[in-house]
Amino acid sequence: MNPKHFLTTIFIFIFTFSSHAQNNADEILVVAKGNNYRYIKNDKELIFRQLVSETKDSKEAQQLAIKAYNKRAAGIGTAFVGGCLVGYVLGDAIAKSKRNIDIEGKISIPLLVGGVGFLIGSYCFETSAKKNAKECVDIYNNYVKNKKSANIELGVSPSGINIKLNFYTIQQP
Repeated sequence: MNPKHFLTTIFIFIFTFSSHAQNNADEILVVAKGNNYRYIKNDKELIFRQLVSETKDSKEAQQLAIKAYNKRAAGIGTAFVGGCLVGYVLGDAIAKSKRNIDIEGKISIPLLVGGVGFLIGSYCFETSAKKNAKECVDIYNNYVKNKKSANIELGVSPSGINIKLNFYTIQQP
């Protein structure tokens, strides 16, 4: 085999391998948009349920994704209940219905306070879900970066050119 063809083949192999080793297609990007985060993988936006399935390789990241998904669901539920309570009281007050107005003509405060309490609780659930999801993505991205790594060393020896390839796979406990 011609040495030029051999060297060309080796350098093409090295270039192809190094470009593949630096591919970050498995990483999940976190994009801040207003007060929310968007989770993007391979140009596709992920919702919380998909975040759980995408992080299945890393147990710790998947546990945080499940926690974030459950807290998000709890936040949506409490926001719905709080919105219904506040809307019911204020809707009756606007319609001047006698149902939620006491003897003095004031709005039923306990229902209104309960609704506002549920809305505040939903905000706490949402904030915690965002924090868990962001931490989940950070752990997953670190896992992906460390999962596949390679080391290429080129050298010259008395007998010719040396190429040393080391492949590392990090196992998660």
